[in-house]
Amino acid sequence: NVCGSARQRKWTTYRKLAKDAVDNAVFVAKLPAKSCATDQLRLHGWVAEVDPGDSLHHYGSDAGKIRLRWRADPQTLERLHPDFPYTWAELDFAVEEEMAMTVEDLLARRMRILFLDARAAMALAQPVARRMAGLLGHHEAWIEQQVISFTQTASGYLP
Repeated sequence: NVCGSARQRKWTTYRKLAKDAVDNAVFVAKLPAKSCATDQLRLHGWVAEVDPGDSLHHYGSDAGKIRLRWRADPQTLERLHPDFPYTWAELDFAVEEEMAMTVEDLLARRMRILFLDARAAMALAQPVARRMAGLLGHHEAWIEQQVISFTQTASGYLP
């Protein structure tokens, strides 16, 4: 259970919404009611014990994949930005395993840096775009477009 993480809360909210929608459809269509079969299903990333002191605890069972990246390439242990805990291995994981496709997706939704410090996020746009381009097989034009697009979005978060 990725206990208390935003990811866990989002999944449990979706489960509740889905259950309510199905229950309502069953009621409206006058179908026979059945008990929910998914409420005890373990979500991806579930672990029996969560160590909140572990910097990767929010990855649940996927934390080992990030640690493997660190061991394979110690440079991926470096933080993207000194004010935030995220490492290059986490960026790689988000792109390769979680389908992060844009700089905005990564810096806003995956790592939340945009919402915490827009200036830091803007400073990261170029190196993040370059790293993502390498992983996704994009060219220089994609990098430039991502930086321009993200910078425009991020400028709306400046005080």
